[in-house]
Amino acid sequence: MEIQSLYNRQDKLNEYINVIETEFNYTNPYSYKVDFAPLFNQSNLQNCLFLEEENKIIATAAFVIKDMIYKNALIKVCMIGAMATRNEFQGKGHFKKLFTHIIDINQDKVGLFFLWSDQHSLYEKYEFYPSGKTVELGSNEFNEPENYKKAEFRNLSSKELNEIKILYSKNIEQKYFTIQRNSNWEDVIKVTSAHLYIKKNKQNEIIAYFLCHKGFDLSNIIHEFAGNNLSEELSYLKKFKLWLPENFKNYNSTLHLNLTALVRIGNIKIIETFIKQYSKRSISLNSQNEEIVYELDEIKESCSKKDFLNNWLELSENSKLKEIQISPYISGIDSI
Repeated sequence: MEIQSLYNRQDKLNEYINVIETEFNYTNPYSYKVDFAPLFNQSNLQNCLFLEEENKIIATAAFVIKDMIYKNALIKVCMIGAMATRNEFQGKGHFKKLFTHIIDINQDKVGLFFLWSDQHSLYEKYEFYPSGKTVELGSNEFNEPENYKKAEFRNLSSKELNEIKILYSKNIEQKYFTIQRNSNWEDVIKVTSAHLYIKKNKQNEIIAYFLCHKGFDLSNIIHEFAGNNLSEELSYLKKFKLWLPENFKNYNSTLHLNLTALVRIGNIKIIETFIKQYSKRSISLNSQNEEIVYELDEIKESCSKKDFLNNWLELSENSKLKEIQISPYISGIDSI
């Protein structure tokens, strides 16, 4: 059975979405095509894969390639989603065929793979491991803050959109291991199920913004926030479910730490180059017999791939890789 893409079969787009929404029980008022719009951009349709039997789509899987940034160092990552198999065709290897194909064609091209799922044992078979932490503040049901105004990206002036881009760059992109937006802002704007709230000063400049909601997984959650006066904005927003980078894990004693994603190692040399660039440290990485052998500042050790990811992609005082450790922060608007 041949793997096909939506790029060559755009007549199948609605059926493709229907298979996903049926198997995920993704019902109105939610729309998978809207909530995960970056997957279905014209430029990404070649990465929306499916299997077909008797002219009927029986399984789907898709991915996007993005750049992540930390201290001006870039690393290419593959983010996988839209994995669904019609109920009557499950257990026949269709998921495995699509999933391993995505890994195989990207293994040498990217440093890391990301996906979001609670089926940890399933994906561990494919060397995906829980990695990174995201801080969740507050528990109150979301309601519109008085000092913020609801807005829509499509109605913003070019000046207002640029002010939001600057806030993201200054408060997120330049501080954390995260998605480099640049041209990806069009992807954000297309996810219209995420609600934008902005705060302006007396000069009519946007000085803070946040994104709340997206599909049923992120309902009532503020999953992206940036502002010029962080402490002032957090003093009010902290009562709501607000997601922040792991760096905020000591903010208060009532917060929760959530898993960021399931992560797989791609091309180890791409990771090596990335770490060298942001850490300015001497490091050598190699993959040998299911283990990662690393030499950091002339100290050579080895560990499992799972332990390497845990030590590298989580902020811990006890990490053997404390000198180079970082924690991925991926906004809910960018997750697949």
